[in-house]
Amino acid sequence: MRSTAFAILFLASYLHLSGREPASGLWGLFVAILLVYPHLQYWRACRSAKPIETEMRNLLIDSVLLGIFIAAVGFAQWIVFAAVLGSLSNNVANQGWRGAPNTLLALFGGALLWIAFAGFHYAPETEWHASLVCIFGLSAYLLGISHLSYTRNLQLRHTREQLKSREQDLLSANQSLLANLTEIAGLQDQLRDQANRDPLTGLYNRRYLDRILSQELSHCGYEGYSLALIMIDIDHFKQINDTYGHQAGDEMLVQLAAMLEGNARSSDVACRYGGEEFMLVMPDIDRELAMAHAEHLRRRFASHELYFDGYCLKTTLSIGVAIYQKDADSAGMINTRADQAMYQAKNAGRDRVGVTAAPAFVDA
Repeated sequence: MRSTAFAILFLASYLHLSGREPASGLWGLFVAILLVYPHLQYWRACRSAKPIETEMRNLLIDSVLLGIFIAAVGFAQWIVFAAVLGSLSNNVANQGWRGAPNTLLALFGGALLWIAFAGFHYAPETEWHASLVCIFGLSAYLLGISHLSYTRNLQLRHTREQLKSREQDLLSANQSLLANLTEIAGLQDQLRDQANRDPLTGLYNRRYLDRILSQELSHCGYEGYSLALIMIDIDHFKQINDTYGHQAGDEMLVQLAAMLEGNARSSDVACRYGGEEFMLVMPDIDRELAMAHAEHLRRRFASHELYFDGYCLKTTLSIGVAIYQKDADSAGMINTRADQAMYQAKNAGRDRVGVTAAPAFVDA
């Protein structure tokens, strides 16, 4: 745009001065300003580390040189009009309204430089063919700037549409990612739960028991309430497996697990401890209620009949109850006392409940 506009001004000045005798060296000045300079500025801007800042400075240099050119042609009206309006249009298009006063000052400064160097010469009449070149050239230049603005607006609109489309894609991707993360979190919860569950009975396993028992004992210490740990063992379980098969034994384990869960409070934790042994953690309960609960389980299971492969299977439970002693029990200690109470119940004849509120065994 700069090269084309300056070339049009050169043609207009040539037509305007062709019938006159310009000052010596004036044509060399016009060639330097209007034909050589635009290419030098383009070369400089392309090689600049900050081409946009360089081009903004170039616009002011354009205005200074055009001011010199205007004064050199004697302020010919149409040439002045074309040069000033073209320079203003270019600066405002690239810098906004703040570019207008800077452009006018640069034009005025360039004109003063020429006047100081060569004196003031005023010849406003413009040759008719030079005027036509200025009119059509300026019109073409302004239309070119308008088309360039239109092209940039199209590019901007296209870029905004692309950004909007990418924003929608990104939103969809984020939603998909969120759904995947939610699904992964759910699967992780399931895996953690499965890792804490016995696959046969669905009760918590021994690893979970060890963790939850330590936590509950800590709460007991802080809050000052009691806790009962109940250990349950199926009497003659090996005999049932040997006589009726492991499937019968598995079914008995499943039904006992269902009975434990069905009779547990919301705060209780039922676990399969291993083999035919089960544990029931009962926080915030006293000795009498824990004993009553254990006795209820013993009686229900003793009266329970399991039908398997045409046989009616019945057996009993040996149960040990250990009561938490504040500041005296660790998880290992209360576990050991519940185990001792259960084995002493078993050794005392099975189908009974034993309890330890302290290291001593109490037969229920």
